Amino acid sequence: MTDLPLVPAPRNFVPAPGTVEPSRLTLTEALVPRLGFVPAHGPGESYELELLPQGARLTALSATGLAYGRTTWKALQASGAQVPAGTIQDEPRFPWRGLMLDCSRHFFPVPLIKDILDRLAELKLNRFHWHLVDDQGWRLEIPAYPKFTEIGAWRTEKDGTRYGGYYSAADVAEVIAYAAQRSIVVVPEIELPGHSLAALAAYPELSCTGAPEKVETQWGIFDGVYCASSETGLRMLEAVLKEV
Repeated sequence: MTDLPLVPAPRNFVPAPGTVEPSRLTLTEALVPRLGFVPAHGPGESYELELLPQGARLTALSATGLAYGRTTWKALQASGAQVPAGTIQDEPRFPWRGLMLDCSRHFFPVPLIKDILDRLAELKLNRFHWHLVDDQGWRLEIPAYPKFTEIGAWRTEKDGTRYGGYYSAADVAEVIAYAAQRSIVVVPEIELPGHSLAALAAYPELSCTGAPEKVETQWGIFDGVYCASSETGLRMLEAVLKEV
């Protein structure tokens, strides 16, 4: 396949005579019932981008396919390079293309998460695995149980500093909407029954012993877990999952 200044590289390129400079072309686009090739992996994310001296044409089977095609088009324009004329036929090789961001151990503010989502979109990644809960911090607001974030979202480091933060319901809605505009699905990770010291620090009654715990500052595997025989604990966890 002819090399194009694109990462990731498209699945196929059908060359035509001559070369084109994408930054000088006008793009038209359309949803179509079928493409010039049969997608083998992701029809909803596939597209064709025709690059000819008289103009560029983007076609896809869905709005998501058009979005990925626009991403390719922007990358070609930004390169400023002349490229071979022809047709890009592109589709994903894998249905799940994602990145996991561990916000329990290290809190990332919403503007930085948006910047990361922009980078994922540039690479046509479609899953944002959002790790929100672990021993080292609880990051998701649960209005019915405010101590999860009042206590569980903060830890005291070895030097005595207080570290943490959490995402409000409005923050989460903002991130989900921003990701959706970029064809990215947000997948939350809520740990249970282990990796739960931040939750137990907030609500000791979630454990079988009720012993006081602290939000952990170290890596590792710890004994504190949710108590499977506690009706109170199960009701609380049901409320958490309902909120999620």
